[in-house]
Amino acid sequence: MRGIKKSVIILFLLTAHVGAQTVATPEKKDQFSSAQEDAKDAVEKNRETNSFIAIGPTIGGPAGLNANLSFYLWRLILRGSAGFYGTAWYGFQGDVGFSFLNAARIRHSVSFVGGLSRHKPLLALDASNPDARTGVQREQPFFGATYDLYMSGFFLQIGASWGTGNLNNPGLIFQSGYLFSFP
Repeated sequence: MRGIKKSVIILFLLTAHVGAQTVATPEKKDQFSSAQEDAKDAVEKNRETNSFIAIGPTIGGPAGLNANLSFYLWRLILRGSAGFYGTAWYGFQGDVGFSFLNAARIRHSVSFVGGLSRHKPLLALDASNPDARTGVQREQPFFGATYDLYMSGFFLQIGASWGTGNLNNPGLIFQSGYLFSFP
């Protein structure tokens, strides 16, 4: 009788111990779901760390010397650049872009742009009266497509534009400068 009691107690303890082990070990489904959660967290962390604001001076279109403000939101890029030198000389440009390569310090992207460039030369000769000096205003609303490079603060944008107004020929869009980034 004593041996049977001992056997029942040992059997009870073993089944309790085995049951505790099966409850404590996660199933394969739980392992996969935790891996998926880790992957989602990594993507979200990457999205947050790849989003930043950049601001700085650029030379080129639309006004010659421009202030540039860029929002890099993971793969989406929103950018505006403008320069104002009085009512005779100003320009602004807005960009919406997609970054096809995101790395720690470099971004390659393509953008669709639109803007306005207005120039009125200070001195221009009037063909009908050579002694008179007049300003001939040149205004060009434009749209186009560009390739953009952002590399450790250096910014380069080059592309083609088409416009209306009195400068309606296809043209070149170019900007270059240094942008300071803020997370």
